[in-house]
Amino acid sequence: YNAELGRNNGMVRIAETMRFVELARKQGYFESDSLSTAGSGVIATLLSTRIRGQYLGVGVGGPVPRLRQGRLVLAEAVLAAGRAC
Repeated sequence: YNAELGRNNGMVRIAETMRFVELARKQGYFESDSLSTAGSGVIATLLSTRIRGQYLGVGVGGPVPRLRQGRLVLAEAVLAAGRAC
């Protein structure tokens, strides 16, 4: 649910969410590109911690145009952080 969009437009769409999950698994990371807040986004991945095998998310966020411009460098940095754990 996205409170910024309100009850009529902010509800999760399961099929869309599953496409996002599939894409994230394929790429190893996900770009949220205005998903939650218009004009802002995050490039993120999971970190497998050494504490009972739990996962944590790590990412870099900012204005969508800057994320798109630096996509290759930012995605690689996020993936490198994920591999380091």
